[in-house]
Amino acid sequence: MPDGTNILKKKRDNGEAGTVSIITKENFAPVRITYDPVKARARTIIGLGGTDALMGKDNIMERTNTGRISEVLLPDKTIVQSYLEKQELEGYNNFSINMVHLIRRDDFSLVKVKQDGEIVLITANERAYLNEIGKQIEEFGSKDYDFFFELFGIANERRSGVYTCNLD
Repeated sequence: MPDGTNILKKKRDNGEAGTVSIITKENFAPVRITYDPVKARARTIIGLGGTDALMGKDNIMERTNTGRISEVLLPDKTIVQSYLEKQELEGYNNFSINMVHLIRRDDFSLVKVKQDGEIVLITANERAYLNEIGKQIEEFGSKDYDFFFELFGIANERRSGVYTCNLD
């Protein structure tokens, strides 16, 4: 681009459908956008309550309604993942659509910021504790998923070490 912005677009490495675009510019944080057309056609709707709380534990793309995830890669190794999520509400044919931002810190702490005003913070210590008491202990920081129920579950059912606020 004339302003020095570089855009690299390529097919996904793992043989799956879709593309990965990497956008870079000097003095700006790089951005990676992953698009999956198969997932986009599925138009995933997250179930009511904690039904689908573990959805996306292996790949956050499972939670997106549009098949698109953007990731900002910050210099301190923090990754901010953003995607559009559609969730079922009480009643017939009733849904909420929210932009969700997951802030994954290098120390393994997480913050979820949801467009509707919900913020959830899981510290690295609490994440380690959730991994220890979980049913299946996985490699902490990369393959653990015991924190997912706390992050995406019902706010009233979260443990005391998981901080939640609603900016509504």
